[in-house]
Amino acid sequence: MNNNLRLVINNVNNKSLEDINFFEKQLLVKEFSKKNLDALINSRLLIIGAGAICHPALIYLSSSGVGEIIVADYDKIEKSNLHRQFIFRKEDINKYKVDVLKERVESKYAHTKIKPLKKMIDAKLLYSLIDEVDIVIDASDNFETRYLVNDIAFEKKKILVSGACIDFTSQVIAFLNDGEGPCYECLFPRKYYLDETNCSISGIIPPVAGITGTYLASLTLSILINQNNKSLYNKLINFNLSENKILKSQLSKNTDCEVCS
Repeated sequence: MNNNLRLVINNVNNKSLEDINFFEKQLLVKEFSKKNLDALINSRLLIIGAGAICHPALIYLSSSGVGEIIVADYDKIEKSNLHRQFIFRKEDINKYKVDVLKERVESKYAHTKIKPLKKMIDAKLLYSLIDEVDIVIDASDNFETRYLVNDIAFEKKKILVSGACIDFTSQVIAFLNDGEGPCYECLFPRKYYLDETNCSISGIIPPVAGITGTYLASLTLSILINQNNKSLYNKLINFNLSENKILKSQLSKNTDCEVCS
């Protein structure tokens, strides 16, 4: 056992030796400290949507040490979900997605508490939850929900990490929502996109959803560890697997934005 790991074992509050040993490889990373692990263990997240993006995001957030994750989704598991929602099994069909996610994730990652919400996200519910969490992760599959989440996250100055994918393409971006930078509305003005085709009725290749959720988790973890790093925000990452391309662009505030300007 190295000295860094001994230090963490001696200092992490309310965590058993078995819990800390779980993170041994993570704690060998020079840039990852006991303080970083504390930040993850004491964090609380809200994930909206229990579909294909949620699965890799939930696994990597939990395995990295996030202490509590609320997952909101009212859908039951269908056979077609098994194609890309890899935590589910054939015998889970007709069960609520969030209940199965809680059972599977907590059984593997005892340090993480999953709070399932079998409800459709609406304004009342989101207002009741948003002050309790550090970051909102939007993994929903429709623009109507995304605009609602953005409106309230911006109003409450809550960090929003958003991921979406369709066909062979995906995108991930984080918004600080401090009033100075852009918001999701700047990227996709609802007057142009509200009636656009939603991911829920579009095609998707499983690895695209996997990459989206994995990057979503990575970005969220970086923010939890170093929330004040402004370079983590307002950068749109676009993946196009059919052309093997990754594009990054800096998003600026839209002066005509109906939400943040």
